[in-house]
Amino acid sequence: MKLKVKKVDRRHNAFGLYSHFLEIYNHNADNIKILIEIRNWLWEIFGPSYELKFVMRIVDKDIADPPSWSWDGDSYVSRIYFATEKERATFLLKFGY
Repeated sequence: MKLKVKKVDRRHNAFGLYSHFLEIYNHNADNIKILIEIRNWLWEIFGPSYELKFVMRIVDKDIADPPSWSWDGDSYVSRIYFATEKERATFLLKFGY
């Protein structure tokens, strides 16, 4: 499966919070396994995070700064967001996408 990290722009809900994202289509079990593997690895390396909808709420209410990574998804597609070049580059070194 070929995955591509893309730049977040004004069309995305994460604009202003995250710089890049990885899109994974949830149409088969292999893709879902990859998503879980990546999320577990990010949790280990960069620490805990929240779904994007919760990140947007805590930032909007000035409760906390956004974590260095986040995720969002539905039954069709999931996205993993990276806050800076550091997270994106570390991900690319590990997974090579």
